[in-house]
Amino acid sequence: GAKGRGESWRMLCTMVGAWQVRGYSMFSMILRDSGQWIGRTGPWKPEGWPGAEVGWGVALARSFGSYVCQVVDISASGSGSIRVNRVACVIDCGTIINPDSVEAQMQGAIVHALNATLWGQITFVAGKAQQTNFRNSRVLRLNEMPQITVQMIASTAPPGGVGEPGVPPLAPAVVNAYARLTGTRLRSLPMFPGATMGGL
Repeated sequence: GAKGRGESWRMLCTMVGAWQVRGYSMFSMILRDSGQWIGRTGPWKPEGWPGAEVGWGVALARSFGSYVCQVVDISASGSGSIRVNRVACVIDCGTIINPDSVEAQMQGAIVHALNATLWGQITFVAGKAQQTNFRNSRVLRLNEMPQITVQMIASTAPPGGVGEPGVPPLAPAVVNAYARLTGTRLRSLPMFPGATMGGL
């Protein structure tokens, strides 16, 4: 069945406690804020297949001086296809210079990371790349785009990065959601190598 909002919030709270014990106060704070934000936004209603099961995943990372937490939900059809329905992103990038730029950069990073996570693979034969165009290189289509929301944490710390930091948490968040949904833990990327446009 669906993994509900309450379960995901409890999972975040458990992680907050673990990070506090280890002394990672910034990770603790961003996980707490992520959990509170998700709790306020209400239940997520994925745009997946009718009757599809939904799995949640969470991951966080620090890079380029910024802290980012991402929570995703994915759904699966009976045929084994998956869909990433929504990505919620919370970022502490220090002093925010241009909020619109931060949001746009994080959205772009998430799309880039999603392509890399699901299908991003280049193979070579005799030194020649086999993926030459969209006919044999799978990328995300507009109708497959998840709903992305970006929340920025107010801070007076020096400005950090707002492009690249959105990439590292996405793959582990999706893989965690996939593991909760299917019981299968994937340990290599991309998740679906060899896919072409129109396929998984």
